[in-house]
Amino acid sequence: MSVWEEIKSKLSVEEVISDYVPIQSSGGHFRCICPFHTEKSPSLIISPDKQIWHCFGCGAGGNIFSFVAQYENIEMRDALKKLAAKAGVELQKFPQRTLTEEEKKKDKEEKTKYEQGLDVLAWVSEVYHKILLNILKDQQNPITQYCLKRKLTPEIISLFHIGYAPKGGFLLKIANKYGISKELMHEVGVLKTKENSINNSTEFSDKFSDRLMIPIQNKEGKVVGFTGRVLPYDTSERPKYLNSPQTEWFNKGELWFGWPLAKRNAISQKKVIIVEGNMDVISAFSHGFNYTIASQGTSFTHQQITLLKQLRAEIWLAYDNDNAGQIAGNKFFLATAAAGLEIKKVLIPETMKDLDDYLNSAENIDLEVLPYPEFLLKKHYSQLTSSDSDEQKKAVEIVLQALSVVDDLTMEQYVSKLNDITDIRSETLYKLIKTEQENTQYSQFTNQGGDSAFEPDKKPVTPTQQALVLWQKMASLQTFLGNMDEWEPHLTLAFALVKHFIKELQPFELYTDYVQAEKDLLNVIFTDELTEKSPVIMKRLWTQMMFWIDHHIEKILLDEELKDIYLALKQER
Repeated sequence: MSVWEEIKSKLSVEEVISDYVPIQSSGGHFRCICPFHTEKSPSLIISPDKQIWHCFGCGAGGNIFSFVAQYENIEMRDALKKLAAKAGVELQKFPQRTLTEEEKKKDKEEKTKYEQGLDVLAWVSEVYHKILLNILKDQQNPITQYCLKRKLTPEIISLFHIGYAPKGGFLLKIANKYGISKELMHEVGVLKTKENSINNSTEFSDKFSDRLMIPIQNKEGKVVGFTGRVLPYDTSERPKYLNSPQTEWFNKGELWFGWPLAKRNAISQKKVIIVEGNMDVISAFSHGFNYTIASQGTSFTHQQITLLKQLRAEIWLAYDNDNAGQIAGNKFFLATAAAGLEIKKVLIPETMKDLDDYLNSAENIDLEVLPYPEFLLKKHYSQLTSSDSDEQKKAVEIVLQALSVVDDLTMEQYVSKLNDITDIRSETLYKLIKTEQENTQYSQFTNQGGDSAFEPDKKPVTPTQQALVLWQKMASLQTFLGNMDEWEPHLTLAFALVKHFIKELQPFELYTDYVQAEKDLLNVIFTDELTEKSPVIMKRLWTQMMFWIDHHIEKILLDEELKDIYLALKQER
């Protein structure tokens, strides 16, 4: 058994795809909204028997490897590695394409460097953690006192692998002792440098000193960076929090703090709480809310929202109560609601600074949430009913901006409520929403990395994709209906033409090669539509295909061989 088959035998196609998008049963198949083009009704079919998937809308399809590669925008071998890990298959078994000597050298250097960096980060995390565990043996130590005050129990400290970075350049000293590369430690962000102008040399020192250290993991659970927090006895003007710099390992725009720990809980609970800071996540876990995550601050990116989609869960937003938190919360709602996610707001009393304060104010708190538009109506009610027209206008604009990204039913519900509250006519409100939708500039929500959280993750179907779908439907009808043999000569001629324009067909020499190679896929298409009307369907599809071929007539006539095939095809039909 090949390694490909071994992985497929351990992972079902519906299991893999359901990790990324919600699927629903449909007879002997499954259906889902296609993540590769814009659509409202599910047109992607998953066939458990054949272990393949196919979209009738854009023509995309394949197996578990091609789905993961396309969804995550990664190379096929990276998809293989990812699914191998999920299936428990050793990576060494994977066949790799033959590389040139230069590619081998570069691949080895880059791979080794990145993996060594991960090893260094894991080692640093372990060092800091062991130091804190040793400190906690002393109940009178101010660091221990702080942990007790923040309810950082030994279980929570172990769960998040929290540590402590000592003063006096401890990390650099121990790194020198074990012969760990200072240059690599600087690259991964745990050492800093300065130039000594006297002897023209580079001096290294610890980046983190006298701070509580919180390791940050990527979605695979590997330590990629740290957040260091000053302790209460520190009266200096140092920043309260110090984060790892942006590196090849630590990319804030790709991370949710707490993701590896919270993901499964969020999926099972069907909800995920979003907070601002790492300490807020830790506090939420300590109070039993083990489905809480945080972005690195209040900025967020398209990549982070794509990860949230994988949870198929309600989003409970619990940003801080200050003005910055409210502004960030509105932006977050606009981005995530536009992406099709369901957002609710956690109601934190206005007397509390954030969720951490609220959870620590009482025992066994049950969080209360409202749909985000409902929350906005409640929060701005006094302004919406104000006799001051300017105040009312500002509040109406905030609510309408939120309604510009919701579905039609939700929009209608809240336009009705807003009409009742303000007495502004519904027609006027709808007109303002339409203007908001037309004028929204997505760039205003772009974070520092330049990656807009509003960037659409789905593309419209192109004419070539439509032609591929037509071709697949015709091939499926001709191949699997005995009374359709009359079409094969025409499809054979058409194949010679369309493969010049549709890249998915180009690897095949002949029409028969294509049918043989794609028989599993073709068997899925039209499964529920093979009736006495099939000849009529074929004729309609053929008309559409010929229209598409005629659209490329100028390019076809420039190639003498294609021209002859085209004329022969026109004569036959």
